[in-house]
Amino acid sequence: MIKKRLPCILSCLALIAVMTGCGMRTAGFSEPSTPWSEAFVCHTDHYTVHTDTSLETAARIGAFMEKALTEYRALTGFEDAPSSRFVVNAYAARDRYEDIVRSLGLSENSTAGLYTPVPPAAIHLPCLRVSGVYPSATLLHEGTHQFIDQVISFRPPPCNYNIDPTQQNRLMSVPVWLNEGLATYMEGAVTAEDSIETGRINRNRLVHLKKLIRSGTCPSLKEVLERRYGEPFTAEDYAVAWGIVYSLRHAPGVEDQENRRTHLARYLASCRRAFYADPDAEFTRDFLSGGKPQEDLRKRFAVHIARRSREVFEEIVVGKDSTLYAWEEDWKARILKIEP
Repeated sequence: MIKKRLPCILSCLALIAVMTGCGMRTAGFSEPSTPWSEAFVCHTDHYTVHTDTSLETAARIGAFMEKALTEYRALTGFEDAPSSRFVVNAYAARDRYEDIVRSLGLSENSTAGLYTPVPPAAIHLPCLRVSGVYPSATLLHEGTHQFIDQVISFRPPPCNYNIDPTQQNRLMSVPVWLNEGLATYMEGAVTAEDSIETGRINRNRLVHLKKLIRSGTCPSLKEVLERRYGEPFTAEDYAVAWGIVYSLRHAPGVEDQENRRTHLARYLASCRRAFYADPDAEFTRDFLSGGKPQEDLRKRFAVHIARRSREVFEEIVVGKDSTLYAWEEDWKARILKIEP
């Protein structure tokens, strides 16, 4: 049972940050860990932060994520409340974090942090810099996945079943390329104690993407747009996903930029409907034969999302007067002109 709690009043957090001299871009946190059963807890308007570091760290993370939430909403256009409170678990010791990662069947050496939608859904974060990645970048990236899952993902029509007792009654309807593209876009933000400035170029992704384009080894947009959850998503795919999202957010001309952002907003709205015109009726037809979930529903739903991902991208983003190939060639030319 958690014994130490902090009812966090956001108006006081700036003072806490000044008093502790801690910003989210520090290389790590030096507080000794306490037993997780006695973890500190900070409640903000939308987040609950658990940590075995200190009350100050919990407060800083909570304040940071509230600012991040404002940016997630601005980026996606969705102002809805989450299906449940957003939860962040921050660990003082790497080995405690690795225990969690292993329990999820993942490699503890491959992540600087993660979000898992499996209840209790939460971000898990080691409070130290990992391979040059600061906790702030990890929080922005994983927080994007958390927001997408708990705010944008598809809610099946209400009935007296749960699709999967081990998970929330929702299905990930944002394609993997867009999920990762938005997350890598957010991780490029410039952060400070009292601000998050999004829209900056993610230099590492840009440099990698340019190399891929120039060497002729860049995965095709068709390949990336059709990637499924559960399949490998490579470093090359991440670079392409970032590049697509960046190009849909930024363009030299004001009118072109607004058009591209409108396309992204429309695409996200279609994602929320699982790319259906009549979501309840069509989902029931495709996946609820006889009123019950079909076998391997989640796997089959992932196939549906991957297939429709490209088709709807061509409809909304490419348009009827062009082709995916032509859009891709123009996109590559635009990317090569961007200066890091």
